[in-house]
Amino acid sequence: MRLRILPTIALALLGLACSEPDGSYSDPGRYEFSDPNDPSAELYDTRNLVRFDIEIPDESLDNLDSDPREYTPATLRYRGETLSNVGVRLKGEYSFRKMSGKPAFKLKFDKFVKGQRFRGLKRMTLNNNVQDPSMLSQPLSYELFRAADLPAPRASNVLVYVNGEYYGVYSNVETEDKVFLSRWFSSNDGNLYEENLVDFLPGNASVFDLETNKKRNDRSDLEALIRAIDESSPDDFYEKVGQELDMPQYLRYVAVEALVGGWDGYSYGVGSRNNFRVYRDPSIDKFVLLPWGLDRGLRPRLDPLQYHDWIGEVEVSHQSLWEAHGVLLERCIASPRCKQAFVDTVEEMMSLFESLNLANKARTDFARLRDAAYADDRKEEDNEYLEYALELLTGYVDSRPGSIREDLAEPGGACIQQRMFVG
Repeated sequence: MRLRILPTIALALLGLACSEPDGSYSDPGRYEFSDPNDPSAELYDTRNLVRFDIEIPDESLDNLDSDPREYTPATLRYRGETLSNVGVRLKGEYSFRKMSGKPAFKLKFDKFVKGQRFRGLKRMTLNNNVQDPSMLSQPLSYELFRAADLPAPRASNVLVYVNGEYYGVYSNVETEDKVFLSRWFSSNDGNLYEENLVDFLPGNASVFDLETNKKRNDRSDLEALIRAIDESSPDDFYEKVGQELDMPQYLRYVAVEALVGGWDGYSYGVGSRNNFRVYRDPSIDKFVLLPWGLDRGLRPRLDPLQYHDWIGEVEVSHQSLWEAHGVLLERCIASPRCKQAFVDTVEEMMSLFESLNLANKARTDFARLRDAAYADDRKEEDNEYLEYALELLTGYVDSRPGSIREDLAEPGGACIQQRMFVG
């Protein structure tokens, strides 16, 4: 658990009454909402709190200990359904935890049984919320992207039990695979790339992780996008890059990124470019961006009650709208036409953001999972901090539009144009 001191007045305001968990929490789950046309919808409806039981035999536990990122056989039980020989592995970068802690899981239903599906799904992603102490950043952030008509995963809170032991509240995030692509696009035959911590810069096409069409491995589409970005000027950026990238979709994407916040995404990431995918939609023959890894969304970059050893000398307490780090947004802001389109889209997305009333939804959703979260003795924060994290999230949601309006009142982007489009 990270060290911090909660102010006495904050503790008094929490009014906590629940006792500490004893490790024997049992909850059958809640299944109030479903969709007869989509059997997977029940798993991602945030009004539910469903339960997954994963049975991992001793040999597979040994495999997860020695080679945690390789799939090993397990059994998944859900209500009256049982799937045997499901592939399970551990996942995460900073959030990676071993089985002795609170591990995050990837499930692959067809790893050992060809064609096996679970409610139409080929894979599931169960995140451990190590970087999401309110347990709400992911469901709410992805909801905002989807509300903006942007391709984004469904996500919800779920209960996970492993070999009968309660492992806690997880975020069930829909895996961005061909099944996901089929829900959003008329064709799932295009190239899907994961960023692999690099940007759209010359020489990087081979570094991106190609997740579909691997045997063909034709990256000429990504090379064309990188070339268009590199060869564009402030005057023709929107038109030239728009030949390879769906610009209206991109502008909605980056505007929602600005609202969601965080420091490890694409356009506003402090370090490497991270947590996004890009898909070449065959129906329009252009790329679209897909969000991922939103466990740091909808809350301040700096938690004043924690020590942030990742900061170094970088001042990141305020995330300005003009603080662009990805090459696409940097060049967009330096291009008069693209910058104006960006500003117009930000204003449109702010209206959507405020209409969703996410702060009230956060309080309602947290009330639904509070007992289960309190009983989660594998989480790395105590119960007082859960309540504090909820207040950080709702406070951010309430204040973010105002801070962006302040940024819009400033010209922004002048210094960017000086360092971009050189040569």
